[in-house]
This record gives sequence, structure tokens and C-alpha cells, in this order.
Amino acid sequence: MSQAYRPFLLDILGPQFYPDRRQYPGGPPERAFDVTGWTLPYQMGVRAVPVTAPFDAELKPVDKAELPAGKVIGEGNGFILDHSVLDSFKAVNRLLAEGYRVRWATQSFSAYGKNYPVGAILVSGSGIAEKVRSLAEEFSLQIEAGSSPRDSMELKPLKLGLYQPWTADMDEGWTRWIFDTWEFPYTVIHNEDIRNGRLRKAYDVITLTNIPLRRIMEGHKEGTVPPPYAGGIGKEGLAALLEFVNDGGTLITLNASAELALTHFNVPLKNVVDDLNPVEFYCPSTFLKVDVDNTHPIAYGMEEAAAVMFNGSPVFTINSDKEKSEARESSALDLKVVARYPGSNPFMSGFLLGEQVLDVAPLLQVQTPAPGRSLPLRGPGVSFLFSGRGGENTRARCYRRHPDVRRPHQFSPASAFPCDRGRGG
Repeated sequence: MSQAYRPFLLDILGPQFYPDRRQYPGGPPERAFDVTGWTLPYQMGVRAVPVTAPFDAELKPVDKAELPAGKVIGEGNGFILDHSVLDSFKAVNRLLAEGYRVRWATQSFSAYGKNYPVGAILVSGSGIAEKVRSLAEEFSLQIEAGSSPRDSMELKPLKLGLYQPWTADMDEGWTRWIFDTWEFPYTVIHNEDIRNGRLRKAYDVITLTNIPLRRIMEGHKEGTVPPPYAGGIGKEGLAALLEFVNDGGTLITLNASAELALTHFNVPLKNVVDDLNPVEFYCPSTFLKVDVDNTHPIAYGMEEAAAVMFNGSPVFTINSDKEKSEARESSALDLKVVARYPGSNPFMSGFLLGEQVLDVAPLLQVQTPAPGRSLPLRGPGVSFLFSGRGGENTRARCYRRHPDVRRPHQFSPASAFPCDRGRGG
């Protein structure tokens, strides 16, 4: 690339290798000021190929990038959407809001001579043909007519609550952006709403974004802000969330907020990096590779490997003491791993010290403590990934769970709800 912006292009398109600078010989690494990895192709779910030698090609200038025109192929009473295309989520939310039937295929299948993968989106209902043509045109979707397979799961509109602390949280803002952009109906809830309890009557799903435990529990200190904005959810709010889960609600904890479930909900997991010092493990805002079980509904439409940004994230492993306790309480406890780090070094871009800590560690787990509901625990926050096969695609799937039928399992508090066990914030 013989051009003035060559260094900039290499910087955003290629991986970063942050230097291993120590505070003193044998000591901890110098703390990074900001993110250490920002490789754009990893964030966008595309492949960038470096060209090291000149080549000849017939090319023409591109004045404006335009999406291909949306279209509907075929006629019928049922249609199939691609689960890997982000705007399919927007179409699904529109269809559910208007009362159409929406399902996900739980097995791969064939229709009219074409093969479709597990997770294909199946839509039907009175007047569906005209509706999908309108959606295809608006969102540039390629939608195909097809008969529905027998193996599928029904979707339904969910009452979704998004926790917003008065301390202000960037990840909460990005999550709102995802909900707004892909038209997920939701309600912002605050500390008082949670403390008031009876959450299950108002919500099917509650999301806690990347917020440290102490900030969730304690919020602003009394006297530093007007009284309505002081404090956190406190013991009352924690008890209300526990009741919500035991009543069949789904609680989704992202990144730092997973500590709430690990500490207080007797989940048989622990964060293995919690007690490690920076000499043993240091991973400041780095892109890592993860293996994805795309046969699980949360990962439908994803590739078998993905990039995530590790940013002060937990690393899960089984807590053997809690696991034995839970096994005694109920044999119905269901813990599924949706994504995990590979057995090899997962580093992609940025800086990683102590990669052996991540060896095959779970990244995203789903625990089913009550009929039809789950408690997804997620490690690295992935709302930085703005692509059709990236992180917010996975996040969106958490809000369209299918109604599994499970035996009940009651969570019990792991402690007497102490607020001093958080790591600060």
C-alpha cells in the first residue's frame, strides 16, 4: 500500500501486539491506559487479507456502499429468515409485536431442495406473505418461502427489564442501543423498582450489564447526591432478584455483574482470576478467540469460533464445594456451556499474560433453576462487537429464549447478603 494512510490502515485492520512492559524486572506489567486491542475485522466479523505483492485486476471505483435489494423468493404460507443476519432480529420483533407466529428450527432441514441450518427462523400467519415482502424491502433481507420442519421452538414476546444504576454505566447505554436499534421492547428499571419486589409479575427477563457488584448493591454514597439517587439495590433488592429467579424469571448477568450470581445465588461456579495477581494473569481489553456451541439456541446463527473482548472479565470454573451442595439439593440442576476458550492460546489482539488460566474455561453458561427459565452468566462483555456474527447477535438471542420445560429448582442465598464482598466500583 503506497499511500499516506498506510500506517493507519495497518493499525485498524491488523492485530495489535501490546509490549510486555514491567514495572520492574520480574514484576507486574505496567497498567495499560486504554484498550490494547482494537482490530476492526475482529469486531465486524469479517476477514482482512494482507496483500504483500502488486497485482493486476479489473476494478471500478465504489462511490457509495449500498445494501443489496431485499427480496422474497417463492410463494407460500410459511417463510424462512437467516438467523445470522442481524436485521432478522428486527424483523422478528416486528412480527411478534403484530401477532405473527415465529419459531426457530431445532434441527437442520430441507425445503424445496435447499438445506437450512439449525436455528433457521420460521414465520407464518394470516397475511404473512405481504408482511415479509415489506420487511425484506425495508431491511434488505433475503427471505425464502418454505415448509416448516416438525422440530422447532415457539417464540413469544417477552417483558424485558434493563437495570440502570444511578452511577451511570457505559455498558448499560450500549445495551440500550442494541435494544433500540433492533427494536426489542424493554423497560428501564432502577434501584427502587427492584427493591419494591414482585418483579416476576412485571418481567420475564431482567438484564444486569457490566456493573461491579458493589456498585449494584451500594450505588452512590448517602450525602453525595440527592436522596432519590443514593444507594443501590441493597439487601431488599437482592432478595427480590432471588425471588424473581425462583418464581421462574430469567436473570442475565453480563461480565462484572456475574459476581452477583456467583456470590449470592449459590451458583456452582467461581471466578478463577479473582485472586490472581497481575504477574499471574493480566488481560487488559484484549481480543480472544472462543469456541461456540452453535447448536444451542443462544448461539444459533453464529460460527463455531468467534472473537470477544476480555475487559476485566470473570473466568468461570466449577466450584466443587457448591456443586456438591447443589447436587444434594436437586439433581435437576442444568448447567450448559454455550461458549468456552479453546485448549490452545486464545490470544488474537492486544496483550495476554497467563493464557494457561483460560484453557478450555467456560465463557458463557446457562443455568436452569426453575421451569422454563435460565440464568445466563457471561464473561467478557461483547457489546463492542457490531457485526452480523458478532457479540450483540449473541446477546440478542438471550431475549428470545424458547420455553424449555424443566423441573423446578429453588436457588438459595449463598450468604446473608453482605454488601462488603464486592470488588469495588
